Amino acid sequence: MIEELEEQRLNKNIPLPAYHYIETTYLADQKRKYFNEKIILTHFLHEGRLSNDQINTILDDSSKIFRNEKNLLEIEGPAYIIGDIHGQFFDLNELLKKFDFSKDTIIFLGDYVDRGVFSLEVYVYLLVLKINYPNNIFLLRGNHECSSLTSFFTFKEEVKFKHNLDIYNRITNSFNCLPLAAIVSKKVFCVHGGISPHLKYIEQINSIDRFKEIPYDGLMCDLMWADPATNYNIEKKYFEFNHKRRVSVVYYYSAVKKFLEENNLDSIVRGHEVEKFGYKKFKCFRENIPSVHTVFSAPNYCDTYSNLGSILYYDNGRYEIKNYEWIAHPYVNKNYIDVISQTFSFVSEKVSEFYLDLLTYLEEISSATSSSTFTIEEETTNELALISDVLDEVVLKQEINIVQEFNKNMLILREERENSDEMELEKPFLDSNKCKTIDETHYNYNTAQKKDAINEEKIEDRANIRASSIEIPPSMVCENSKKIQMIGLEKAIKKCEIKEESDKFKVKIKKD
Repeated sequence: MIEELEEQRLNKNIPLPAYHYIETTYLADQKRKYFNEKIILTHFLHEGRLSNDQINTILDDSSKIFRNEKNLLEIEGPAYIIGDIHGQFFDLNELLKKFDFSKDTIIFLGDYVDRGVFSLEVYVYLLVLKINYPNNIFLLRGNHECSSLTSFFTFKEEVKFKHNLDIYNRITNSFNCLPLAAIVSKKVFCVHGGISPHLKYIEQINSIDRFKEIPYDGLMCDLMWADPATNYNIEKKYFEFNHKRRVSVVYYYSAVKKFLEENNLDSIVRGHEVEKFGYKKFKCFRENIPSVHTVFSAPNYCDTYSNLGSILYYDNGRYEIKNYEWIAHPYVNKNYIDVISQTFSFVSEKVSEFYLDLLTYLEEISSATSSSTFTIEEETTNELALISDVLDEVVLKQEINIVQEFNKNMLILREERENSDEMELEKPFLDSNKCKTIDETHYNYNTAQKKDAINEEKIEDRANIRASSIEIPPSMVCENSKKIQMIGLEKAIKKCEIKEESDKFKVKIKKD
């Protein structure tokens, strides 16, 4: 049976989902006496889930480790540095395949969740790696590791769907424990966003109270949210307000140079921004060493950008970028809705249409004058007429009214389902909760970046934008409004005829 189902799958490289839980006894690694990351990885690759108790255990144990780490980690190289993942678990698995976690040092720059549909798997798997290899795996905090962004984007709904709200709240508490930055070999400063006008010496980072929601101002905010300026190389400029994010700052080469000199560092490695080739190098500071590296590790970001992912390898002054492409992943319906709920309104509408046609036909036959002789072609009609004679005419009309009302409701539901994607595409940005099919045509990188710009801003200002741009669903628009949308507002004004009737205005659109 399983072999037959696998044969029917469109993408045979993706295994069938696992609908079972694994008992804690079988998850245990007998050598380390903790959860075996390989078993969990395999289970997650089959879309399996852990139990609530298992998730809570992982959150508790990892938080204890994080609480014992400083805000600023001091790590010896060589090290691999990985940028934003954003819920792309299958790409993360591909990226980590060649690593030996017991030997390799790996630093993650944050943004493990949101935008991708397997954010929970990404974060939980990385926590298990941290617990099993605490001296080799290091997780920094990104701007998306907070309740304000995860409740606005996809992560909160994902966790509620896969577990419950309590698990989500416990995960956001776990976010508050993550370290803020790292120094590799006393030469490379690793952080999610960048530097701050409030930061002169790196030791200041250890004085931050990090065990809280990320604020929208101050040093902690800038470490998570800051970006290199677009015109980064301009001399004698240091910091400016970050208009792109509507929060924090942008920093220029002069500010970075001063920061690196005063802290005897060579370079800054950060994530936070999608790049077409997975990375970006900024103006060199010392001997062909870029002053800033941007590393982004989520290829084909949001299933839309068509960008590459990358990681950075650092070893004793040597910087090496490795690129990789995205791989196929299981399709997930928007808002995690199941296929029955997705198609119910369409199927119901079609069935009710057929039933309504039959009832209407019976009504017509019932009201027609009976004939004593029939042709061969009329035999079927006569049989239906005999059926209609049995039915009471009043009952027939009542049944027709019921089916018509049901059909109308199903039509509204279907239009809502079908137009939800169309409405989002008309917006000037990519919807943050849109799960696209992995086979559809992607935007080119520049178009996707432009449409997605609003999703890079802080959340506070966005409520007003959404409140002022609410659109009426297509199924609820009145006929005159639909006509105006079709012919355009200017033409509609010329065609409109407005009459006053009983203290009310009546608008009529003239026909051509």
